Order: sequence, then C-alpha cells, then structure tokens
Amino acid sequence: MTAGRNSPWTLVGLALFGYFLGAALFRLAGAFGVPSYDCAGEDARCSERLGATHWNPCYFIHADKPSLIDGALSLQAVGSRVIKVAVFSPSSQYPWNSPLWKDDSEYTTLLSMVSDTYYRQLWEMDFDTFILIAYSTAGGSAGGDIGYWRWGITEYQIKMETEQLQAAAEFLLENYPDKEFVIENWEGDWASRSPSWDADKPADPEALVAMTKWLQARQDGVTQARQAKRKANQKGNVLFAAEVNLVWNSLQTGFPNMINKVIPYIKTDLISYSSYDTQEDPEKFQAALEYIKTQHVGTPDGPTGADAVFVAEYGLAQQWEPHKIPALMHNVVNSALNFGARYVMFWETYCNECDNNTGSLLGCNANNRCENALHPVDDAANLRGFWLVKPDGTFSYPRNFLARKISGAPGAPLAESDEDEEMDVYN
Repeated sequence: MTAGRNSPWTLVGLALFGYFLGAALFRLAGAFGVPSYDCAGEDARCSERLGATHWNPCYFIHADKPSLIDGALSLQAVGSRVIKVAVFSPSSQYPWNSPLWKDDSEYTTLLSMVSDTYYRQLWEMDFDTFILIAYSTAGGSAGGDIGYWRWGITEYQIKMETEQLQAAAEFLLENYPDKEFVIENWEGDWASRSPSWDADKPADPEALVAMTKWLQARQDGVTQARQAKRKANQKGNVLFAAEVNLVWNSLQTGFPNMINKVIPYIKTDLISYSSYDTQEDPEKFQAALEYIKTQHVGTPDGPTGADAVFVAEYGLAQQWEPHKIPALMHNVVNSALNFGARYVMFWETYCNECDNNTGSLLGCNANNRCENALHPVDDAANLRGFWLVKPDGTFSYPRNFLARKISGAPGAPLAESDEDEEMDVYN
C-alpha cells in the first residue's frame, strides 16, 4: 500500500519525528532552566505526591478487573501512592467489566457511592491518598446535574450538601483511619460558565455567588466530620479542596474568575489547580502557583502555605503534540515539587478522549468521549493520547518519566523500549 499524505504510516512517521525532535530541543534548551527536584532527598515523599487521574477511560488493560480497579493497578505499578478518581455516575465513569454497579437511581447520597463495592475495593488498595471528584445528590441521583447551583442554591440544597459531605467523610474517617481523602470539585471556572467554554467570557456574577455558598457548604460538612470522628493523632484525614482552572488572566488583569471572586471569600482546606492555562510556560506556571497560594484562605486545622496547594491536572494530547511532552513533564513536575505542592496529578492514566470526526466511530460519542459500555475504543489511532498506559499495554513517555522520578534514581533507565530510551532526557 502506498503511504499517502494522510496514511497511517505517514502520520506515525510524523509523530515519531516530532517526538525525537522535541527530545533533542529539550536537551538543547536545558529544560528551560527549571531545576530538577531531588526525589531521593530526605522527606521528598515523591511517591506520595506524584500521581495521576483515572476517570472515564476509553479502554481497559486488565480484563479480569473492574474498570475502577484496572486503572488503579496500572498507576500503582508506576510506584505512585496517590490517585484521583470520580465519585459520581459511577457506571458511566467506569463501565468496563463492572457488573456490580447499581443503576444511578439507587445512588441517593454521596455516602451510598463512597461505600459501594468497587469504591471500597479501591480504598483498600495500597495507596496513601485518594483525591475524589465527588458530588452530593442535591443535583439528582448519583450526582445528577453536578452544576445545578449555577442558577442559584437554596437553603435546603446547602443543608443537603453539608449533610451528605459530612456523612461520606465520617464513613471514610471511621473505616479507613490510615488513609487521606481529598474531596473536591472538577474545574470550577468551567463549571461556573457551563455550557460555555470561553475563558474570555466571565461567569455570571450570580453563579459565582452561588458557587461560594456551595463550596462553603461542602467544606462545612468535611470540617464537621473531622470534629465528630477524627481521633487525636489519627494518621488519616479527610480534607476538602476547591479546584480552579483559569488563573493567569486573573493574575495579569484582574479578570473575574473563581480564583479572585470566590476563593478569597471562603475558608477551604486546600486549593487545587487544573493548570492548562499556564502549564507550557514555566514562569507563568510558577507565578500561578504563587498567586493561588496568596489567594487561599485556610481552615484552622488544614495545611498551610504551599502545602495547601496541589496541581489537579496537567498533560497534553500525546498523539497530537508529542514533541512538547518531555519539556512539559520536566517543567511541571519539578516546578510543582520545588514550590512545595502537596500533590501533582497527571492527566491521565488511560486516555479518556477519542476522535469521532466522521461521526461513525463505534464507542465514541459526539463529544469525543467513550461512554458506550459495550464498545471500548482501544485503537490508539482513534485516541488523543492522554495516557500513562496505551491500549496495547505499552508505556508512554510520561509513565516512564514518573516511574523514574518516583524511584529517586536519576540514572535509572527511563523506559522499557529502545524508542523511549532515545527520549531519556532529564528528570
């Protein structure tokens, strides 16, 4: 077969060329001056701080494991001890090989989700920390409309948020006293604008007021759970975080976003940052972290300073921009660790985005998400490449970078394939 302009062979060749070119440029640029963080150092705790998200995967690796556990096993093999997962609409978020999920209508509280079979299996795995994108059922069964508050929030809904967050947090404190759980929202700046994805169009001021009340109610529930159930000197904990995702524009111009119109007016244990607006520029990324830290108003019994900030998401579509990956991994991970961020969470363990440009890709919906429980999308050519582990089980550059970084051994081989060893740049 002749390799035409748009043939798979041409595209693969271009991707490989881009990847090697990026690695070469990365060596030449000296990682843009971001110093490497020494994960072998005393109290570095890189295995406890470097992790990834497992959420809405397009495929599975371990066919004999339920989807939620499957991805957790792949992340555990990296050496990480922190994982982020979704706790709402579980049967759609983790559909593969998971017959024990209930119908959404049966999940009537957040407690009914965090105490369900597959989640309990996850909590019992050998992780220290679980970050939960979790929602009450104030917006409907199994989480329902997770942004229901955009049009205003009632006193009844505020009470419901607090009570459900408290009940779920008490369950986790009592049953998993040696684990840390962080309950948070997904990208608040998009949630406040939905269905708009325009960063230059501000959220409705009323939505930001409602968000302030919603977040405070959730934090109140977690705080009350700690007061009621956390024992003195207990190793584990349940913390609450508010996640922001549009920071740079507010830092530069004062543009109204969650970071300057909501965060300074509530007390939260933690602030998390989905960092796509600055992740490719080390100076902007570091400035954003510092700005987030100054905007945060902590709780009396929560972490302080940089330890109250974490990176909730960073990553790129590796099929589209492979040449950018080495620099991104080095700069984000080392900048965040040097800053003192509590966690640095890669997006993500298995790819969650497919390409349905023709409208006929089985298993891929119109929003380029894999939500058909009968049809995984497991051809890498049909995926955008947000992954640590590819559909065929091979490892990506970010997976090997994180494994080496966590190991604390700078001289260790980066990858298991000759191709990736060529791209062994800096850690």
